Amino acid sequence: MDEKIMEMFAQLLQGQTETNSKIEDLSQKIESLEENQLRLEKNQLRMENSLNPKIQVLFDGYKQHTDILERIEKEVTKQDEIIMRRVIK
Repeated sequence: MDEKIMEMFAQLLQGQTETNSKIEDLSQKIESLEENQLRLEKNQLRMENSLNPKIQVLFDGYKQHTDILERIEKEVTKQDEIIMRRVIK
């Protein structure tokens, strides 16, 4: 009977050791995931800080381009009217 109890105790101890080992592995993986998440967050912030001014410059350029096109269109319309008045006379 004592022998059976000792065997069961040994099995429990072995199971506990395996469980502790698996918990340690999981802890290391979680730590690694947290480090990777931190790195990703830093990269995201760096990219946002780098890209936001560039995007703003692009929008400003687009607005300037649109303004120039509108001025050209107005001038062409004026010239069209002048030409049409001359042709009609």
